[in-house]
Amino acid sequence: MEELDDSRITAIHETGHIVMGFFALGSMPRSVSIVPGSTERGSVGGLEAGGATKRDVLILLAGFVAVDILTGYEDDSGCEDDFQDAFNILAQLDAENDFNRLLSMVYKFLSYKRARMAVRVGADYLLEHPQLEGEAVYPLLDLLEKTMGRRFVRTHQERVRLATFAEGRG
Repeated sequence: MEELDDSRITAIHETGHIVMGFFALGSMPRSVSIVPGSTERGSVGGLEAGGATKRDVLILLAGFVAVDILTGYEDDSGCEDDFQDAFNILAQLDAENDFNRLLSMVYKFLSYKRARMAVRVGADYLLEHPQLEGEAVYPLLDLLEKTMGRRFVRTHQERVRLATFAEGRG
């Protein structure tokens, strides 16, 4: 299990969003920051699909799931807004019953050994570079892609299944 300081938890949380959004759903982050101790401990910009979609819910849930999988720490207070946003989106879509299914999909994807390794490596990178914007995000994505493995990223069937379900076709 990981060491549980505020900075590490925030870095894992934000990297969870990135790994889920970028690798599972093909969303490109524009920015990422971690600011432990503040009211908004971290954020990732650019992963949202541009509206209230199940893809957005998968990405929102990934921060909490990453912290839970890597640390066993279920009291990630930084996820309260993410959960509220996820519930609001599902209510707009009249899809509240899909919450458990979406949550289990995120757990399945982030439980893969390579995904867990990518979250760890990405969290380490964010602890060293807590503010990334624009092209400064690319080295992080390159590092994550190397950790995940290009073949895994390009061919993984789970990515297609997650994206299909998130778009409402599955």
